[in-house]
Amino acid sequence: MSTPDLVQMIKSLGDEPSRRALHGEVAAWAVSCHGAGVALDTATAELTTLWDGTPPLQDRAALATLEKILRAAYRNAEQGATADDERGRYLTPPPADQADADIITLPVDRRMTAAAPRAGLSETASDTGNIARAARLAAGRVCYVIEKDIFIEWVDGLWRRNDRVAMDLTLRVIDDIRREAEAASGQGADRWASWAHQSEALPRREAIVRGLKTAQRIAVSVHDLDTDPDHVVVGNGTLHLGTGELIESEPGHLNTRCTPVDYDPEAASEKLDEFLDLFLPDRAERSYILGVIAYAAFTIGNPKKKLIVILGDTNTGKSTLMELALRTLGDYAGSFNVSVFRGNLDDRARPDLLAVARLRLAVAFEASRRWALHDDQAKKMTGGDPILARRMRSDEMIELYPEFTPIIVTNAMPTIIDADTAVKKRLDVSLMDTQVDADTDRQEARDELVNDPEAQRALLVLLVEVFLANGGRFPRDTPQRFLEATMRAFDDLTPVGQFLGDLHETGQLIEVDPLEYEGQGYARTNYVTARALYAAYTQWVAEDRRGREHLGIRQLNDKLRGDYGWETTQSGDQRWRGKLLRSDLPWSADTPQMAPPPAPPDW
Repeated sequence: MSTPDLVQMIKSLGDEPSRRALHGEVAAWAVSCHGAGVALDTATAELTTLWDGTPPLQDRAALATLEKILRAAYRNAEQGATADDERGRYLTPPPADQADADIITLPVDRRMTAAAPRAGLSETASDTGNIARAARLAAGRVCYVIEKDIFIEWVDGLWRRNDRVAMDLTLRVIDDIRREAEAASGQGADRWASWAHQSEALPRREAIVRGLKTAQRIAVSVHDLDTDPDHVVVGNGTLHLGTGELIESEPGHLNTRCTPVDYDPEAASEKLDEFLDLFLPDRAERSYILGVIAYAAFTIGNPKKKLIVILGDTNTGKSTLMELALRTLGDYAGSFNVSVFRGNLDDRARPDLLAVARLRLAVAFEASRRWALHDDQAKKMTGGDPILARRMRSDEMIELYPEFTPIIVTNAMPTIIDADTAVKKRLDVSLMDTQVDADTDRQEARDELVNDPEAQRALLVLLVEVFLANGGRFPRDTPQRFLEATMRAFDDLTPVGQFLGDLHETGQLIEVDPLEYEGQGYARTNYVTARALYAAYTQWVAEDRRGREHLGIRQLNDKLRGDYGWETTQSGDQRWRGKLLRSDLPWSADTPQMAPPPAPPDW
């Protein structure tokens, strides 16, 4: 069976389709695939291919979200839903009195509405009847999350985990039975009153809790939670990113995350303005960095497959800005350790990965050259591919799609072992390099800004504004300095680039202009020999302890010539022209000695 043409369906939407329109077309396409007899796995594989080659789809929709929509549409199609039904679920807002019934991410037979007619099991005086009664009372107020084996409760505009709610619900069941007894007459009243008394027994209450876990009426998948990319739950409602408007939070949104910060379009903060003016004085660079943070915070699944680096020295405000962003974004953001990018993909427990997988923004602070990120993991963490991870103290392997966009905040580029072109294309480097003295960048002032509610509200507004201005996309107008920094970072990603970077950083490798240097009368014999540099490289590999491949001297020389444009000269030995290596290196005792280079003029 051939699959329907999703590309043509998307083209019919115009050049700038909304997220909801794209989601609706994918859902309609899924129903068409189901009707054509296309297997779900085949349709999922086709969707992945189409997503990767269709810019409107890739720019505006996360692959993980689309796959959830696809699965839900297949389930709904099995219940008789049509393509127009599925398309309409995304394009038409539900009436206020039916908000709970129109849950676009759930199968048709799982709608959480207390107003729905009782279906399936009848509420008889039995354990089964008690379960049916509990499911009715729970609808729209309590859900059971299948994969996590937990109950969540609708409280203050958000679904929250509550391990007691199911047992508490059994008391409501008993009260409901008593009300039925009071409304009945004769033997019926006696029978219901007796059953209410029997239902108070702990075994019967526990039977209700066990039964609720099988009740389709309140069961949801973890993949149905927090799936709408247009929704950000804030302290005073739900922010709709498609319109920038604040709407009322509803159970049917199935949101379990929030930021406690209120959204006020008029919010402003003098402290935040002063901070941005000090550390990001260039307006274009400020807008770009805020746009990068907004993209990470407000998209699901990293649709542009970005690995973002914010680079700068100490006292440049980069960590303070990201700490303020984390505090502002609440449950949508968190920090991670380099272990998330660990190359070990065996069956060991990965609580680090499970903790961040479903965040939108994940931040790593103060990385360094000693960080070793592995190429294959970097791709998986930024590419929408499924990853298997085992829970702690469990043999259960979880397949998950990382939904976060990583931002690495660092003083120096970390190493990505075996980085190839695909990884380099994902890299985006921004600079925060306006350095102030330690007295100006005081810890007390940083803490005061990060914890200031006014600054948090103002930052939220700035992020929303720049996100909407960019059309919900990754910012396009990259400042020239940032483009150049990204290009330089490509070199730093390689082990040879890291080796040279370490030598430069410690002052052990000095580069001079050969014409000027030799014109001043300095001898070419001061240039480092290829053998001496290779000895330094060998020692560096041994001390680095990151399991690097040890290149041979010819391989190293070829890379220095081909990738870095180094030139050799012959002066008693093959030497690197214009490169001076200090003679007081820790490994110099084990290598042929050379005369220490004299200091060039003006050093």
